[in-house]
Formats: sequence, structure tokens, C-alpha cells
Amino acid sequence: MSETEISIFDDLGDRYAIRRRQLLPTWIKFFCWFFAIAGNLGALVMITIALGGYSKSPVFLAFSGNSYWTLLVLFNVGHMLLKGATGIMLLGEKDLAVRFAIADGILSLGSAIVGFVNAYMHKTHEMVFATTILSLIIQLLFIIPYLAKMVRIRDEWEENKFISNPQTSDNQL
Repeated sequence: MSETEISIFDDLGDRYAIRRRQLLPTWIKFFCWFFAIAGNLGALVMITIALGGYSKSPVFLAFSGNSYWTLLVLFNVGHMLLKGATGIMLLGEKDLAVRFAIADGILSLGSAIVGFVNAYMHKTHEMVFATTILSLIIQLLFIIPYLAKMVRIRDEWEENKFISNPQTSDNQL
């Protein structure tokens, strides 16, 4: 048998091979776990409440609506599902995870700014507006570094030199 066998352990000895997850800082891993759980559960709860006929007006991410079937509420539920899917993809080291993360970061940035403008235009009390400003600052403190990190690691993430992809060995070439 002169044919070389391919093993899943071939790249484990390569000192340059790394896990994609090692490219992510700890705080991004924390938020990936948080949104993988809370993002999907939150969207599931919103859909369940909407189908159950709950009569109160929804307030979700600084947006409010008259019913659960408004376009704005459905957009926010979809955004939470995107955050959950992005978290799962980043933790699972999928190929398109960083592209989804960049799209999620841009969408989050836009959503935070639109939520701030919405709160400014409909302000009823100065304390509510001050809380909205604080909320915007906190969101931007996390969204901008997240987006910058994802843009920075995109090229390295998309290269196929990782342990999770053992099919690309020099023996096959």
C-alpha cells in the first residue's frame, strides 16, 4: 500500500495551524455565546407572544410599535435572529462567519443610530432622552470595536490554513 492515507490528525503537528476561534478576543466570544442563546430565544419569545395574541404594545431595542406585526418589530426580530446565527457561526468557525459578522455590525450600527434619532424625535421627558444617549454610547462602545476587529481578521479567517480544514494538506497536491 503505497497510497498515502489522510488522517484527521494530519494538521495537528503543524505549528502554524491555528483554530479560527483563537482569532477572536474573549469579549467577542462572550457576546457570541450570549447572542447565540439570547438572540434566538428572544426572537422565539417575540414570535410566540405575537402568535398568542398578547395585547400590550411591544418595545424592542428602543423601538415601539402598535402591534407585533409592524415592519419595525419584524425587522428587529430578524436582526436578533441574525445576531444569534452570527454567534453560532463564529463559534462554529464557519467560512462565512466573518462576513455575517460584518453585516451584523453594520446593521447594529445603523439600528443604534436610528433608535437614537427615533428616541430624540419622540422624547417625552429629559430623563428618558438622557438614558437613550447613555444606551447609544454603550452600544457604540461595543459595536465599533467589534466591527473593526471583524474587518481586521476577515482575510486571515478566510484563508484555509486552519486545523478545522484537514483536507488541504501538501500530500494531496
